[in-house]
Amino acid sequence: DLVVLANILFQCNDHNSVLTEAKRILKNNGSIAIVDWIPQKVPLGPKYEHCLSEENVKKLSIKNGLKVVRKIDAGGQHSGMVLTVF
Repeated sequence: DLVVLANILFQCNDHNSVLTEAKRILKNNGSIAIVDWIPQKVPLGPKYEHCLSEENVKKLSIKNGLKVVRKIDAGGQHSGMVLTVF
């Protein structure tokens, strides 16, 4: 089972609710894949202040009972990781 959160966190005000719901619908031994914009000031993409750093996504994940099991190469303007329940 896989829940994919692609380019969604930068659009949300309540990141905890997004991860709580992703975890709720996840089947046992499933994974959550997150790919989102990294905070950088570029002409194309969301505002810098709307993006979460990779470190902040990790902290948010831990807060929601999730752990990072691997990183995803998502290109130069995105970060990606796969999470599971701990």
